[in-house]
Amino acid sequence: MCGKGFSVLSGLKRHQRVHTGESPYACPQCGRRFKELGNLYTHQRIHSGATPYCCQQCGRSFRHLGTYKSHRCTAAQ
Repeated sequence: MCGKGFSVLSGLKRHQRVHTGESPYACPQCGRRFKELGNLYTHQRIHSGATPYCCQQCGRSFRHLGTYKSHRCTAAQ
């Protein structure tokens, strides 16, 4: 489709979803669909309330690693 190369077949299959629009992973709670399994797992934290990333300085916890990293940078300053 786009000519992008992959060394592993699973990488190609995952990338093909960009072109096909296929989202094979559905949230059992709300039905929202995802192209990648990891994104479904991250989404499910909304329903479970899990916040696995905790700031050691202030104790605040976060659902997403990116949000935690942003907070860590601002909290350290």
